[in-house]
Amino acid sequence: MASPSPSRRGRRHDSSRHRFTSSSNQRSRDRIPNRSHRSREFHVRRGRSRSRSRSRSHDRHRRHHNRSRDRHSRRHHEYSSRPSRSTRNSPLKERNQIAFVRKSPLDLYKQFLAELDVNTLPEEAHRLFESDLRVKKEDFFYTHKDDPRLNDLYHPSHIEIAIQKRNEDGKKAARDFFRTINDPLMILEFEPPQNDERILNDLNLARHLIAKFDAEKGIEENLLLSFGQDGFFAQFVHVRNPDHSIRTLVGIELLNVVITYLWRVHKIHYYKMIEVDKSFVSEDVLKNLPAAELEHKLDSVWKERLQATDRLLVSLKKEKVECFVTQNLRVHYTVVTEDSGDGHRITSYVCEGNSCVEVYKTLGQITTHIHDQHSELVEVYSAQIRQEIYWENYMNDPFAPCDPHGG
Repeated sequence: MASPSPSRRGRRHDSSRHRFTSSSNQRSRDRIPNRSHRSREFHVRRGRSRSRSRSRSHDRHRRHHNRSRDRHSRRHHEYSSRPSRSTRNSPLKERNQIAFVRKSPLDLYKQFLAELDVNTLPEEAHRLFESDLRVKKEDFFYTHKDDPRLNDLYHPSHIEIAIQKRNEDGKKAARDFFRTINDPLMILEFEPPQNDERILNDLNLARHLIAKFDAEKGIEENLLLSFGQDGFFAQFVHVRNPDHSIRTLVGIELLNVVITYLWRVHKIHYYKMIEVDKSFVSEDVLKNLPAAELEHKLDSVWKERLQATDRLLVSLKKEKVECFVTQNLRVHYTVVTEDSGDGHRITSYVCEGNSCVEVYKTLGQITTHIHDQHSELVEVYSAQIRQEIYWENYMNDPFAPCDPHGG
């Protein structure tokens, strides 16, 4: 091996670890750090064969590499949930760092029982479970209440945005559907109804579902909802072919179009009894149900859904917000009652919001004035009550996530 350069060999240093020896039979035990590769260390050897030096150097670097790999493996295992340096500042990666798993109450109860003393009575086990679940949900909420994903699920302000986007997407999907209505449609994944009576039943029920969800999303003028002279849905629908000829949809073909519309526009799978991400009946139950019971279950699920209110609209609790805001706005106006001189008393309302002195004759007028001219006051109280509704929506959801690691 070539000897160090004179400039390096003649350099003096206070530290003895960089001292070199000129003996050809003595090997330096000291290390010279390499500035460009700090993890690498080179030994200056004298009087050794090049092959032996390379062999020992290779062994030394292999041991060093193994130690580094082991340390990295342990560190990765211990902090596997932490985002890497390259993704630490990425909002999307950071939001996906912890998965919010929504388990059913039954699954949570089974998991709780597995950790409970086998001698615990059922009543006591249920009481302990309810208490433990509430504490767990409270801890989870206050830990993650600022997480955008939890806000998207339960906060009224975020739900309003979700409703607007859902309605816009629904309108666009409806336009796209009727623009491509002559394209191949979805195939019925269950055995099609074998008689005209059942086809007519499914057509009627599915179209009532379309009418309900179209109204919720503001979708108007749906040709699938045309009515006959008897006031019921027509048993046929006319559509225009690409060559401008008219095609009549009837029977099983019309049913296929209706079911396809429900899925593409409203994310409802009619025969699987699925709405968006909610399944009303499990796959195992569907496979094992006899035909008669399956038809009865199908009718009962969707008739019950027709009577239900939009769960997103319910989560907004607009009546509660309006009531809370109205009550708290009372401190921003004064009620003045004066004698008119003819035995009657006149009531007026004087605004006191931000040095305002406007006078109105009715409660409705002063309330409207504050909403229009002093909207910042309304927003303060609205934000306050919405935070409370956020908490209620989360706590009242039996499927709410309560454990970032899968509970």
